[in-house]
Amino acid sequence: MMLPPVTNDMNMMAHADYSAIVDEFEQLLRKHFIYLETNYGFTACTCRLQNLDEPRDATVSIRYKSDTVSLQIGLSLVGAGIGVTFKNEKWIDIPKNQLVKCISLDAVVAFRTNGTAKTLLHELTSSRHKHWPEGFLLTNMGLAIETIAVRVKQYATDIIGGNVLSFPEIAATYRE
Repeated sequence: MMLPPVTNDMNMMAHADYSAIVDEFEQLLRKHFIYLETNYGFTACTCRLQNLDEPRDATVSIRYKSDTVSLQIGLSLVGAGIGVTFKNEKWIDIPKNQLVKCISLDAVVAFRTNGTAKTLLHELTSSRHKHWPEGFLLTNMGLAIETIAVRVKQYATDIIGGNVLSFPEIAATYRE
């Protein structure tokens, strides 16, 4: 999938038309993460776009929220990365010395597997590079989102079930 160029209109930068990517991202998330709503009582929030005036930083994300925890899945609109963050929605009630608001899915997977599980990048590309090959993520967005949904089910069932007691230990073990 090729991204449309950002165009100039009367000396003002206009937003690139990311609508096809955003639509596909939203459809894939809603398809692969429906279990959060049906099995765990999460509410899917609306799509959120950020930094569209800076094409390198432009992102889209969707948050799934329950009373205890939320899960935010975000995608760089230039295909540079995709990530999942769990947030403790009751963080305000935690003593400051034990406060951990958020952790990433990567940290959860590493913690639960003692660091033996491969990252999503390695799993999908068999690459040792830190970056996605150019165009790979956008071309394989469905596979990436499906893989992430499986990882959440496999390694974070307690968290999506509302148990965030492991946040401090995960954060202490796998600093991001």
